[in-house]
Amino acid sequence: MFLVTRYAFPVLISAVSLTLILVYLASTTGGYDFTGHVIGRDFLNTHLGGVLISEGRSEVLFQPDTYWSIIKQLHGADYGIHNWSYPPLLWPLSQFLALFPYFWAYTLWTVMGVALVFVAVRLLGLGWIWGIFICLSPAGMVNILAGQNGFVFSSLLVIAMVLTHRSRSVSAGLTWAILAIKPHLGICVIPFLLASERYKTMAFGALFLVTAVTVSIFLYGTGAWWQFLTVTSKQQTTVVETWQGALMWMIPSGFMQGRLLGLAIGQAYILHLILALVAAVVLWLRWPSGRSDIRHHILWLVLGTLIILPYSFNYDMVMFHFALALWYDRKNELLGAFSIPNLNIMFALLWLLPWIGSVLAASLSLQVTPLVLLLMLFATPALGQRGHSSSKTLSGGTGN
Repeated sequence: MFLVTRYAFPVLISAVSLTLILVYLASTTGGYDFTGHVIGRDFLNTHLGGVLISEGRSEVLFQPDTYWSIIKQLHGADYGIHNWSYPPLLWPLSQFLALFPYFWAYTLWTVMGVALVFVAVRLLGLGWIWGIFICLSPAGMVNILAGQNGFVFSSLLVIAMVLTHRSRSVSAGLTWAILAIKPHLGICVIPFLLASERYKTMAFGALFLVTAVTVSIFLYGTGAWWQFLTVTSKQQTTVVETWQGALMWMIPSGFMQGRLLGLAIGQAYILHLILALVAAVVLWLRWPSGRSDIRHHILWLVLGTLIILPYSFNYDMVMFHFALALWYDRKNELLGAFSIPNLNIMFALLWLLPWIGSVLAASLSLQVTPLVLLLMLFATPALGQRGHSSSKTLSGGTGN
């Protein structure tokens, strides 16, 4: 009863998410959902990629038509298009998961992501209940159903932040290097480390990253990286610029707003560039220097990352739920500038943002998420004015 009283809204949303997940699973037949996709959907890429690499057919990962034809041979001629998008740094993990049959591998992948969420929650000093709330958050639910890596990446990002704040340069550098499995999501990491004067962490991160790349070259050859930097990057550009349907609702960026409005690709990029430049200036002005609390830096990093990137998904917003969880008991510090009588309702709407953003994009061609995040970055009292940054002020942990 205490949990329901104190955490009424997170409990309600978690219950709704769990119900939707169970209904979805109950509707599956023979391992396929009502849309004809295999359970775990995008995890198919991670598993199949590992199979192809282990079989010595990694070149297929850079041949979109051949890759898709293999998927259709396995799952039917009408199976929806999929593509491989990960750097060679992820290949060993894909190979490990490919050692197991698909559904066991998907289960293991999901459990691993959930476990990392609880580790991150623990390191932040939040109560264990927040592990459940984050896993069953709007972004968390999408992550589970889509078989995506939002749990893994967001949790590692939080863990890296905690280790950085605790001045554990070696382990922090290692964790930041691991995050290079999705390099574009690290767009604000180097600015954060520079602003907080974490030069030793940056050095160890660079060392571990160079080591990891060297090992991957030894295992898979230089061709794998060349193909990733040329073929895969071009393929991902094609995806974000041309694919239609649900993908456009799931990418909360200024660029995708431009596409939803029917703008030409160049015009959509200009729209996003304007938004990103405004965000960069606000990030510079709102750097929380002199703050000793990790929650300020996580909020700054998460908001900046999600606004500036033209290519991220609603399941990547698990990191946003981590950031919000840190302010649950300090809503006034987070939202006080908005002069809203009921901050609980405002907080609830923010928690629902991954769902709200996708629904409005699908129904009204309106991507509100980047504007909401920019407003938070600009107006929230939780972020301070720019000033001298001292790494000595950084420390880890927060209370409930």
